[in-house]
Amino acid sequence: MKPTASQGGRSHIRRSIPALTLDIYTCGTPRGANQSRANSWQDREVETTSDKPALVYGIVGRVIPERTWATLIMSAPILIRAPSIPWDGEVYLSIDNAQIFATFHGPEFENLGDLRNLAQEFCQSQVDVLGYTWGRSYSVELTSIVTPDHKQVVLTVGYPALDNETSHAARPLGAEVVLNLCLGSPALRNAVSELTRAIRDAADTGFHCQRASESIRGHFQTSNNDATAWRNMQRALRVKAETLKSLKEYGDRQRHGRWNFMPESARTSCLELAWLIVDRFAVLLDRGVDELPESEFPML
Repeated sequence: MKPTASQGGRSHIRRSIPALTLDIYTCGTPRGANQSRANSWQDREVETTSDKPALVYGIVGRVIPERTWATLIMSAPILIRAPSIPWDGEVYLSIDNAQIFATFHGPEFENLGDLRNLAQEFCQSQVDVLGYTWGRSYSVELTSIVTPDHKQVVLTVGYPALDNETSHAARPLGAEVVLNLCLGSPALRNAVSELTRAIRDAADTGFHCQRASESIRGHFQTSNNDATAWRNMQRALRVKAETLKSLKEYGDRQRHGRWNFMPESARTSCLELAWLIVDRFAVLLDRGVDELPESEFPML
């Protein structure tokens, strides 16, 4: 039997929520709060800035931990505008007993990675309100996308640009070696942790990639002078200052709360660079040298 709200086990909101607008750089116009949901979402006409017919993408996922049976039913759409992709349209969200189903109505997503990231951030932001209300911690896991032509795309835990045979073969050290290195290096341990968070948290990918490089910088810190530590790191790992600064493009904005949507192409570039830097640091520790040789490691 499921616990009742009085037993503290159920996070439950089941009510009509007025139409809202989630603004990403631009302001949208909310639809009427009393507008009812059509019976068939496939046949709905959706107002977008595109002159093409609206397409419908389905999102399936769950709220973790599922034992909370979190429920949030929205009977009105939320308008989303993400000009950096670009995409704008309507979203319906239903979370019933921790099971997520959302539909995105609008123009075609050229990259399903952008849809995944936008849906992850949107669903997580709604669930965060439940967590805030009840003083709890919830995570959103999206498991699949249903495309407008009714094909199911299962979302894996790996990041495609990094989780493939070519990328695996390019890792300079095996997992056992890195595990041992992490036991003796808090800097590497923290950097690796930030990388996994960068994959999991699309909205803060830049922030976590930047934090990974900053964790490594701490290894080279011999005084309170951060500039000296950065220079030591650049020399040891053969990384240009400009390369490290490129991680700040999104990282600084996300760090200071100036959130903006990060396109999938930008995420890929940021993650691949952060992985290379951590690779080099791990090799440095494994070899026990002060600097990596120029003959093997061209300047990044």
